[in-house]
Amino acid sequence: MQAAAAQKRAFVGIMGALSSVAAYGCFWQLRKYQESSNRWNKVLTGLDEYAPTELKGYDAKYYPWVRGTLSDWEYKLVKLQGYFKEERFFVRKTKDGRVGYCVFAPFVTAMDDYDLKKDTNANPMLEYAVMVNLGWVPIENKDDIEMGTEPIPPLDALEPEDTDLLAEDRITLLANHPDNFIEEHVVGLTELVGIVKRGENKDLLRGQVNFPYEGVYQYIDLPFMARLTRIFNYESASQAYIERMVPSLEEESEGLYPVPATKDTFFKPNNMPRKNLESASLWGGASLLGLASILLYGLK
Repeated sequence: MQAAAAQKRAFVGIMGALSSVAAYGCFWQLRKYQESSNRWNKVLTGLDEYAPTELKGYDAKYYPWVRGTLSDWEYKLVKLQGYFKEERFFVRKTKDGRVGYCVFAPFVTAMDDYDLKKDTNANPMLEYAVMVNLGWVPIENKDDIEMGTEPIPPLDALEPEDTDLLAEDRITLLANHPDNFIEEHVVGLTELVGIVKRGENKDLLRGQVNFPYEGVYQYIDLPFMARLTRIFNYESASQAYIERMVPSLEEESEGLYPVPATKDTFFKPNNMPRKNLESASLWGGASLLGLASILLYGLK
């Protein structure tokens, strides 16, 4: 009799402790759900307004999410001017149940030139760039993407007298004025709008493994892309990328790839608020199950 009573006390103690831990997990997940909901409501409200922060001069060369905190800039809409390099990376991604690829390209937003006299080619221009997710393409249309083609139409050339807009930026050295003092700095500028996002890491459990020698990329490896494209600001380019975004998709652009994101279709992370709510339900159910076990067995 005493042994049975001792077993019940031990059972009640153990289940009580486990139920308490589960209850704490439930409340912790609910708190994270509230924080995540507030954050995403703020993000989605900003995307609805579609008022990108324009990055020029110093901000276009030394990105604010590198100088400051990436968390403060993640999912913010920004606007940059520059030009695309020729390289393209295809990262395998599923969208709406269809297998396809996100197309990545390096976007140069500033340069450094240590050979202004152009007497030799010993000191080539250094390019500051950020990787850009141009959009998604289904697997059957991958070959439609041509290397080196301009994915976004360049800005229309303005009249030469509009020197304030066309003259060389003294910080980025970019210019599209045909009569610029240094001819090598004149490029066809493109305007890019998109959201700032973090790269991804290798994850064996989720199948996020890249095989670069076979050209197979299953996660967004920014350091590898920055190194392979010879980007001068390697550390900055390894921290974040831009996912191109448009206000809406025009009907006439249907079937043209890659398809850029909109505020409703951009790739969202796995840790959305609903994940916290699901976890809270799981922990709460475990806590209630423990309490029910105590009532049914331990207190008889």
